[in-house]
Amino acid sequence: MFRLSLILLIVTTFSWMAFILIILAQTPEHTLISSSGYRNPQNIFSEFIAIRADLELFGILGAFLYMTIYDVRHGSVKHFDLGAILLIGGGWGVLTELYQLGVPGRYASLGDVIADLIGVLVGVLLTRSVISLVTKSNYKYDR
Repeated sequence: MFRLSLILLIVTTFSWMAFILIILAQTPEHTLISSSGYRNPQNIFSEFIAIRADLELFGILGAFLYMTIYDVRHGSVKHFDLGAILLIGGGWGVLTELYQLGVPGRYASLGDVIADLIGVLVGVLLTRSVISLVTKSNYKYDR
């Protein structure tokens, strides 16, 4: 039987995935958050902003995916699960890049896919660290 927290995590994760697709699929002149995928970047600084946006968007996705798997597995996340999270996050990065091919003024980039994958990995590692710190501190206070 599903718990309400799990349903909320799944809905939140899919909502965030849709948000990423909406943000990264806008034409460049309408994009306020990310400049990723410009055909002619204004300067090197705009590329750093684009990479940072990809890292942040996909880092949050990695955190949501990790928390969902953590909740499904009742706190026991295996190496196979981490691989599945990276596969889902990286796959979503590839799909958003392919979707950008049909958006005027945008292009697909292998560098963006790599940034997306790194973002997912960083999000997973940070979330894993925070959860382990919280559970260890709760264990100390329960004793």
